[in-house]
Amino acid sequence: MTGGSGVQFYLSMEPQCGATYAQQLRVAQAAEELGFGGVFRSDHFLDHRPGSTAGTVTTDVWVTLAGLARETRRIRLGSLLTCAAYRPPTVLAAMVAQVDDMSAGRVELGLGAGWFAAEHEALGIPLRAARERFAVLEEQLQIVRRLWRERPDRRPMPPLVVGGRGTRRTPLIAARYADEHNIARPSVQDARTAVEAARRACRTVGRDPASLRHSVLLRLHCTGGSGAGERGAGERGAAGTVAGDPSQVVERLAAYAALGVTRVYHQVVDFGDLRHLELLAREVLPAVLAMKGGESR
Repeated sequence: MTGGSGVQFYLSMEPQCGATYAQQLRVAQAAEELGFGGVFRSDHFLDHRPGSTAGTVTTDVWVTLAGLARETRRIRLGSLLTCAAYRPPTVLAAMVAQVDDMSAGRVELGLGAGWFAAEHEALGIPLRAARERFAVLEEQLQIVRRLWRERPDRRPMPPLVVGGRGTRRTPLIAARYADEHNIARPSVQDARTAVEAARRACRTVGRDPASLRHSVLLRLHCTGGSGAGERGAGERGAAGTVAGDPSQVVERLAAYAALGVTRVYHQVVDFGDLRHLELLAREVLPAVLAMKGGESR
């Protein structure tokens, strides 16, 4: 695959900051109306932002996505990322397959090894050593794929997304099992390193590197002169944050696309700021959809 594939623009909701289902639904329906390609959400029960004092959150990723499946019609839906340790693979496979059926085939399953120690403790789940967590992730992918293949309805499997910051185990697992390799809040250089690692991993396992999609999760702060995008401006210098006026945001996103990234997720943490989504849809989305991903090597 050469650079002929376009770039998709999705949202990824982070409701552990205290967002209710109604607020998440409002964002998802706005995203559908505004032309975004999909809405994913995190799998967290605690707010992991520095200094947060928020308690346990009451919304679950797959219960939420089941509701959104029935209250949207076009957008793709998925997790970014479901923690492999939080649900048995047999249960997870059934949950995702049901939500996929409820959405008429619009669901994708993103899986990660997990990392948040306080959340594991709150859920009564031990945070294992990194090697063990990756082993659980790989086993989960194997079992879920097998169960989906054995379904009597023979429907296509939901696409699989594997993500994380690692440059060894994560790319290798993505190359073996996934349709998409996701990198969370990378700089352009970090994204370059991760994409190159995933391409090497594909060659190692005998897979065409062009068959694995690369995506980035970023937090966008786009300023439009009306106050939209001004919230959270203090994070503009943080890693994985893209800030500026629409032309500057587009320029930065083009740098990721040039590496071969063909899906961008905007991380939504402020569920009351729909004006920012409207600004992104009006001033950034058309330019992103017109971008071409860089060539696979």
